[in-house]
Amino acid sequence: VMVYISSTKGNLITSLITLSQCCLFPLIHFPTTAMCSVITFFSFLLETSHGDKRCSCYTFKTETVSWPQAMASCKLIDKDLVVIETEREWKFITTQIQTRNIGKYNEWHIGLYKSLITRNWTWINGMPLTMNRWQKNTTNDNDSYGLIAKEWPPGFNGLFRIITGNTSRGWICEEVTGINTM
Repeated sequence: VMVYISSTKGNLITSLITLSQCCLFPLIHFPTTAMCSVITFFSFLLETSHGDKRCSCYTFKTETVSWPQAMASCKLIDKDLVVIETEREWKFITTQIQTRNIGKYNEWHIGLYKSLITRNWTWINGMPLTMNRWQKNTTNDNDSYGLIAKEWPPGFNGLFRIITGNTSRGWICEEVTGINTM
């Protein structure tokens, strides 16, 4: 896992941690907006449900916007809202959000939505939701989008919750960078 943290305060890289090699390309990014004080990138080797290995880079945004705005923001930097496809990836994301605070709720938009056609929960890449990480009593037929909570209910980390499109939270973007040949 390679972690790069850059700050708008002087555009200096404040931390670099290399735990293993994955995706050999530069990940350094300097934020261009004063609203976002810290952007973090993670390079992470994943095994997909098809057995392929791929690398992803994640951006954790600390400003708060609606789910559609978060999706558009990710697209502006050639990424998508995060798609959590494996237990390993869920653990990674859950661990990372434990180190962050974002407002009163500590929740982040993810790439999970309810299909208008099937009424099933689906990732933005078209794959169905296959892991049960829902908070208890979160079903509501009017809600259309998913998010991940730092800790809610108390003692439960990384559970999904459903929301309406106008709920403002932070968000996590993901860039799938390709198949790792290592």
